[in-house]
Amino acid sequence: PVMITDANFENMVIKSPLPVLLDCWATWCSACTMVSPVIESLAQDWKGRVRVGKLNVEANPILTARYDLRSLPTLLVFDGGQLRDTMLGALPKPHIVQKMAPFF
Repeated sequence: PVMITDANFENMVIKSPLPVLLDCWATWCSACTMVSPVIESLAQDWKGRVRVGKLNVEANPILTARYDLRSLPTLLVFDGGQLRDTMLGALPKPHIVQKMAPFF
C-alpha cells in the first residue's frame, strides 16, 4: 500500500487514474491491526488496477477532519476524484472485494 498524507492526498487519491481504496487507521486501533494483512493482500492482488493506500489518522488531522473519521478502521473508496463508498470496521476480505467490484 501507498502511504497517504495530508500533503500527498490530492495527487495520490483525487488525481489518481485508478480507483483508490484508502485504509484509515491508527496505531492504537486493534481492529486496524487485524485488517492490515487484508489490505496488504489486496494491494498485491489489485496492483495496476486499484491504488491501495493507508492513512494514519493521528498524523493527518486535515483529512481526518475532512472525512469525519471517528470510527476505525474506515475504508474509503474514491473513483474519478470522488468519494464513492465508505466501509466501517474490520471487514473480511470477501466483503471488501464485493464492495470494490463495481470499480474495476
